[in-house]
Amino acid sequence: MKFTACLVLAVCLAVIATVSGLPAKNGQIQNNQHNKKKPPPKCIEVCTTQYTPVCAHDESGNPPMSFGSECVMRKYNCESAKKYAKKSDGECPGSTGIRLA
Repeated sequence: MKFTACLVLAVCLAVIATVSGLPAKNGQIQNNQHNKKKPPPKCIEVCTTQYTPVCAHDESGNPPMSFGSECVMRKYNCESAKKYAKKSDGECPGSTGIRLA
């Protein structure tokens, strides 16, 4: 009985080791960390944490949006293909939130 249990355990471990060592389908990395959507290289802009808020609007008539800085606004525009432009310094009146990064 002990021999059978050990044999089953050994076979299970061998199968797990074999499956975990197989390459991913189509050469894709299966690690979730590598599957996160990354912004296109042209959108990688490093913004400081300096808080100089701006109120911005876009051409499509969306409500004004507050950003932590003009840099954050540019980065948001690039990543989301929006065209927000600075309307005024400071947070937008009646703004319910502010984008900081």
